[in-house]
Amino acid sequence: MKFRYKSIVFLALLIVGCRYAGTVYAADLKIVKTTCEYQESPLLVDDGAPRFGWMLESEQNGSEQSAYALELYDNDNKRIWASGKIRSHESQHVKYIGNAVLVPGAKYHWRVRVWDENDRPAAWSEKNSFRMAPASGQLSAKWVGAITKAQSRLPEGRHFHGLAETSEKAEQWRRTHPLSKQSIYLRKSFAADRKVADAIVYVSGLGHYELTLNGEKTGDDVFNPLWSDYDKTVYYNAYDVTRLLKRGENVLGVLLGNGFYNEQGGRYKKMQVSFGPPTLLLTLQVTYADGTKETITSDEDWKYAFSPLVFNDMYGGEDYDARLEQDGWNKPGFDDSQWQPVVVQEAPSGTLLPQQASPVKEMDYFPVKSMQRIG
Repeated sequence: MKFRYKSIVFLALLIVGCRYAGTVYAADLKIVKTTCEYQESPLLVDDGAPRFGWMLESEQNGSEQSAYALELYDNDNKRIWASGKIRSHESQHVKYIGNAVLVPGAKYHWRVRVWDENDRPAAWSEKNSFRMAPASGQLSAKWVGAITKAQSRLPEGRHFHGLAETSEKAEQWRRTHPLSKQSIYLRKSFAADRKVADAIVYVSGLGHYELTLNGEKTGDDVFNPLWSDYDKTVYYNAYDVTRLLKRGENVLGVLLGNGFYNEQGGRYKKMQVSFGPPTLLLTLQVTYADGTKETITSDEDWKYAFSPLVFNDMYGGEDYDARLEQDGWNKPGFDDSQWQPVVVQEAPSGTLLPQQASPVKEMDYFPVKSMQRIG
């Protein structure tokens, strides 16, 4: 009897231990990737009820999710929503249904856990983050560039079709100001005298731009912003530049070109379309470790100079004059005393919207095999 009692106690302890071990080491399911609005850490969520998703892995055949739970935190790590355990196999398009209103421009963190087919919980995922797109009033910058649309002497209207040699309107295009199609460098120097906790930049450069901070490119995408009918829609992008900011002098640098915003032809004359000369809009929002904030915007204090891209056209390609290179132009310590002040330009007609589509990225690189100097 005593032996049987000991066996029962041992079996009970074994069962409890197994259940405890199951809680600690969880199910075979493992959350390996999380997304918000189909992106891993989006910076421009413009839906007040964003959609979450996650990817699962398991070493066991037949493992599946039977339930999930989501938690959402503000940037001060205060939990503002907990879904509780929800019986569902869904792991994509799971909407936020909390009562808290998500604030424009704010950063949030979230995590998810799941239960397997035997109702065993998996470990919580690592916290991921997303930012809400700012309200239009938070982007208080000015559109700037080398010349205004009036100074560019571009023809009225935005469409011009036909060959310049035969068109009666060709002379209008020959009279355009050379700066109306010139690629330019733009730069802005500013100081950060405290430790930076967070920094995000919102930028649109029409037709296309490349943004650097202290000489380092802010992202790995190209051809930003994506194309649109600029009389209807103008897209802007966002980059988290916290790690690029340093104490002391910092420099924002932009290479700006025509893209489809200012397609004036030249070698390619099937279509000529111009919405205006190249133009830049930028807002950098910095939050310091002491809680204070600072905003740097595109305005009259910026300067510009010609870039080495003496010709740039979406169809006709580029001409690059290396003699116009300026080493360190987008880094601290550069002498820009010979640069010119920018002018404030007329804003594009289209509504300014956050770019939601996935960006274009460089997928492969083919190195130069030979070079020949000419002239």
